[in-house]
Amino acid sequence: MAGELSIQNIKDFFYKIHSPVYDILNKLNDIIYSYGKSTGFITGLILIMSGILLAFWGYRLKKIALLLLGFLIGALIGFYLGNIIDPKSAMLAILLALVLGIVTSLFVNFLYKASIIIIGVMLGFSMGLFISTIINVNTSITFVIAVVSAVIGGFLSIKIEKIMFIVITAYYGYLLFRFGIMSINLIRFDRLFEELLSIAVLIGGAVLQVYEQFIYEKNLLAGENKNTSAAKFE
Repeated sequence: MAGELSIQNIKDFFYKIHSPVYDILNKLNDIIYSYGKSTGFITGLILIMSGILLAFWGYRLKKIALLLLGFLIGALIGFYLGNIIDPKSAMLAILLALVLGIVTSLFVNFLYKASIIIIGVMLGFSMGLFISTIINVNTSITFVIAVVSAVIGGFLSIKIEKIMFIVITAYYGYLLFRFGIMSINLIRFDRLFEELLSIAVLIGGAVLQVYEQFIYEKNLLAGENKNTSAAKFE
């Protein structure tokens, strides 16, 4: 009984910290499936592949990752605004999501430095909301924590740009992968399994990117320098 209770607590915990995202994604999922099950399944596969690409090779494919990040963030904002303006109009939500997604995607592509800072601010703000949800504080304190986290996210994006880019791509890759699993209703997994699998993508992607960008490149550079030095003495 205690084991069942602890597993349920874990499920409730994940749902609690992601409830704002889940609400938006569930609504978006309903719209996608209104066009047929095959559309939902194909969309889910595309999202899963995009999430894996972003989480594991985000920094290596920087330009593609920026376009994807820009579109994702803009689309979520557009969809959210569409639901506020007219909750009953799915077409308005989709239209705003597409327009803002494309505009944001172009913005981050042309203004790299500014976009990294903005995405870092948004990531920090999201983390602040998650922290506030976990510790269960009132609205005023939640706002303060979110703003402070947003400032920290923006600051870190300037000081440790490469690390923050890896964190950002791993996190948003995780969200895309998570939504992709939710969209494939033909394969219905347990919610805890879905969450743990998505977190494995988040952590695995971040670890691989850190290895590639810091350890592998350092060893590669050291090997090239060694070969250059050896060539000089021949």
